[in-house]
Amino acid sequence: MNQKYITAQEAGKLLNINAKTVLSYGRSGKLTRVKDYKAFPIRQHALFYREEVEALRNQRQIKGYTVSEAAKQLNISRGMVHHFIREGQLKASKDSSSGRERYIIDKEHLNEFDENYTKTSPRTTNYYYDSKEGAYLYQPYIQTGSQLIARIMDISDTISLVDQNSESFTLEEAKRKNYKTLQPLVDKKIIQSAGKLSFSFPIPKEIDHEIYDLIDWLMKHLGYRNLHLSQDETSIHLKIQETVIETNNHSHFSHLLSKYCVSGDVISMDDGIRLKSNFYTITTQVDYELKKWIEDQSKQKNMTQKEFISSVLKQTFENEKQ
Repeated sequence: MNQKYITAQEAGKLLNINAKTVLSYGRSGKLTRVKDYKAFPIRQHALFYREEVEALRNQRQIKGYTVSEAAKQLNISRGMVHHFIREGQLKASKDSSSGRERYIIDKEHLNEFDENYTKTSPRTTNYYYDSKEGAYLYQPYIQTGSQLIARIMDISDTISLVDQNSESFTLEEAKRKNYKTLQPLVDKKIIQSAGKLSFSFPIPKEIDHEIYDLIDWLMKHLGYRNLHLSQDETSIHLKIQETVIETNNHSHFSHLLSKYCVSGDVISMDDGIRLKSNFYTITTQVDYELKKWIEDQSKQKNMTQKEFISSVLKQTFENEKQ
């Protein structure tokens, strides 16, 4: 029989949240708690109206993908999904109906993104890391016995390393040759600051170069989800969210970051390094027609919406200065 009143525990099961969250819904007015009228016997548990709880459950039915579900469909890591959300390439809204805040990605938009992403991006590289293998671009390895150093220099379809003798081999071959990683793939909490710093390094000829050591050091302190590495024919490009790296051993790395910084400021402190972006976030509202134009232009130019809007503002600014 479908009873009229249910406990916080029963409501929690219907809403897939815990009883404490149900009680907080009662305090905030999201749910109506049954009052203690004289006609009611003294009870130990708070009661709620079942009909109201079921209405709330139906109202907040998820109409999209969670980050984990999106990662599975795109065959990429959850970290890359968060990266695409931060860059504005994936549209996501925040949902707290489960008792904790999480991103929900519109199904139609994800399918459209999936189609474009398939055409332009390899599915097995995750760009600069492979969380399944615990590998990242330029990751250092050492061979047991010989102490020979090698680094991952390609993380596309097949992960391959190059050693100090310029010999190339796959990760599976490296394992058979008793190579062990010197620096693991580190996962840390995603930095939520909006600004980014950009760095551009010349590609070193030696795998034991200090630039590679710098990348290992950043991996150790910031984790792979807060770094974005890419490489072209001549340079290694790195983007980092604005943050503070707390460490006492940093003077040499601070110098390297300052030397190759393209945008932003590297500020050396007694107890660490402050990475300060020189970009600022501005927000505004636009009507549907302008929003649609921005979306279309971004796609045509193969840019994120943020990149396109920034380029339009920068061009307008440059024109006004002339």
